[in-house]
Amino acid sequence: MRNEVGRLLNQLAAQDIREIVVEKLDFRCGGLSKRLHRIVSRAGRVAVTAKLASLTETAGITVTETNPAHTSRACSGCIYVDARNRTSQKRFRCRFCGKKLLADINAARNILGRSGVQGGWLSWSRDRVLAQLDREFAARWRYDPTRLRERPTPRGRSTAASPPAKSIAA
Repeated sequence: MRNEVGRLLNQLAAQDIREIVVEKLDFRCGGLSKRLHRIVSRAGRVAVTAKLASLTETAGITVTETNPAHTSRACSGCIYVDARNRTSQKRFRCRFCGKKLLADINAARNILGRSGVQGGWLSWSRDRVLAQLDREFAARWRYDPTRLRERPTPRGRSTAASPPAKSIAA
């Protein structure tokens, strides 16, 4: 793993790159099965981190980390965030502007865009990042993005992020 990571990152360094922008992924939170946690922890994160640090020292390449929240759900063109934008693992289609891209290309553009933000929103929660993206969208397009996310589906059901609260009879 270490050899392959080193080979790939050395190829990048040979292309006169000044900065590499990466998501600061954190797999410590719950929700992963024991088997999946073991796979992720052995996937070479230490090798990548060590090689990026080495490139910073030897080649002077800056490594910038950004918050990964909503990078795959936000449109890189209009900033609209919706879980339904990501139509599949490979396809992204914005429900606001109609932009179509490969999902990884769209996410990479969002990650690059966040590199210019002071601190890359690293310490922010997912909800705070979403609120900031919504504010930017509303300022740019003069439209409330939460109204778009709550639009009814063709069957007349609401597509709001959370289901309506149920009342409990006493």
